[in-house]
Parts: sequence; structure tokens; C-alpha cells
Amino acid sequence: MIFILFLAVEIATLQQTVAEQSNTIHQLQEGIRKKDEEITRLKSNACKVCNINVKSVVAKEGKLKNIFKYYSGITLVRFLALLTFLVPEGTSVKYNSLRGEVKNAKYNVFLLLTLCRLRHGFGLKDLAMRF
Repeated sequence: MIFILFLAVEIATLQQTVAEQSNTIHQLQEGIRKKDEEITRLKSNACKVCNINVKSVVAKEGKLKNIFKYYSGITLVRFLALLTFLVPEGTSVKYNSLRGEVKNAKYNVFLLLTLCRLRHGFGLKDLAMRF
């Protein structure tokens, strides 16, 4: 009889431990979900911060005077004229690169990247992060 009481107490103790462990698991899963959401938000913000293209630089022109000229060395009007000269309307270039971001990039991004490299001497890793 004492043995049965001992087992009943042991079962009750184990059930309480299981309930506590289940609660802990639930809290940890909730914490993981929140951290995943935060990581997604931070990645989204990081992409907004580091990607430079003609549109983003022109958008900052109102806040920072001559920012386009700072990056490229030429005004936006001259940049567009140079782009039209180098890549006439209807021209297409085939890239042998297997990288999707290279195939999908626009000519104006390539030209801006080149001008930034020539003007400021940014390293390749720096340009990779910026663009």
C-alpha cells in the first residue's frame, strides 16, 4: 500500500514537471518567434540602408545638396546623357554570370557603381555592400 502511495506521489510530481517543461517550451518558442520577426525587420531595414542606386541617391538630393555629384562626380543631367550615349535605347547586353543580381541589375546602377569606384576608390567589398 505504501508503495502505491509512493508511486502516486511520484506520478503527481512527474506530471507537474511535465507541465512546467511544457510551459517553458511554449515560452521559448514564443521568444524564438519574436526574435525571428526582429531579424526579418532588421534585414529589411539593412537592405533599405545599404542599397544605393540612382533613384535612392536622387531621392536624397533634396536633403543633401549635390549628393549625386558627390558620389558620381557629375550632375544627374550629365549622368543621364552619358548613360544614353553609352547605352542607346533598345540596347541589350547578355551577361554570362550565373548570379541573378548581376543579370537583373540596370545599366544605370552599373554606371553609378563605376563612377563611384573611379571617384572615391571604394573597394570591391565596399561597393558590394553599398550596391
